[in-house]
Amino acid sequence: MLIIKVTLILKLPHLQGCLWGLFHTFALYNLEFMELTADNLEYIIYVAKEYCYLNKQQLRDIKNIEDRDAFIRDAEEMAVSIAIPQFKQRHPILMEEFKEAYNTYLSNDEIQNTLNIYKLNADKFWLLFLFITDFANGCFIYSMQSEKYTIRETANRMSQLINKNGARNYSLTLSCEEDTISSNNPLLIALFEDFCAKLNDNEDNFLDTIYYRTLEVVESTVRTKKMKFFVELFRHFLYNHVEVRQPSRMSFIGKFLYLSKIVGEDKEFYYTGYKLTSITPETHMTNFLIKRYGTIIWRDKEYIKEPEDVGKDIADTIKKCTDYAPTSTSTYICSTL
Repeated sequence: MLIIKVTLILKLPHLQGCLWGLFHTFALYNLEFMELTADNLEYIIYVAKEYCYLNKQQLRDIKNIEDRDAFIRDAEEMAVSIAIPQFKQRHPILMEEFKEAYNTYLSNDEIQNTLNIYKLNADKFWLLFLFITDFANGCFIYSMQSEKYTIRETANRMSQLINKNGARNYSLTLSCEEDTISSNNPLLIALFEDFCAKLNDNEDNFLDTIYYRTLEVVESTVRTKKMKFFVELFRHFLYNHVEVRQPSRMSFIGKFLYLSKIVGEDKEFYYTGYKLTSITPETHMTNFLIKRYGTIIWRDKEYIKEPEDVGKDIADTIKKCTDYAPTSTSTYICSTL
């Protein structure tokens, strides 16, 4: 779809509103039913080739250049063969989920003007946004929690602790969220130690496995990790497709962090680019700031239009995170040899 710039010379507000509404309806319909060809998905394909397969570093470490390049090409093709069908399947759901965000995206002149400066296609970029958002969210739906030792190792350590010379005041404790039961009965402890010793001597290979469980992720615990991965994906695309340094690419990414809801309302300035300081109560400071920066209407309320360094805030936030996204859990990932 072609983003159409309409210059309204009519001075009748109700007609302008009707035309703008028709434009939004047309744009949404056109994008929703746009054929997801390789050309329309080229931005997604570019990112998928870099991030949608595992063992990337191992392939790049292959010393023979011809073998390395051949393996990487095969891996990239496999990655695209997994990621693109998955996105096509998810596309109608994502379009519905982000319908309001899409209307905001279309009506934001700053975003559209920036895309023009960057020489990027608005429709392809929106599809890239849907893909990156879904990819980042999908990596953090569940987490794995595992024991440090195997069953055999745990039983052996418990047995050794009970038999440790000089150890006193033994007790056994079994707990759950609802209750805790504890006992220091020496007979019960002796029976438990005998059970642990028998486990240690058992030849069943199952006892050499590590127990793990899958936990549903609490959003607040992974927000920064998700944000870091989201930014990494967008940076890979923008820094390889956009030659101009202004407008700031990192600040531009901030608008999409907000539209994706990966960041909360406390990061609203990622979208506006302004601190949104209240004009009340009226003080010498607020009057000075109004005179210096002017005001802006945001959600029917007037604020001081005080600039905020969005790019710096994003960089400062994600540099605190040293964890990597668990991409192996994503349905967009291809596991290569």
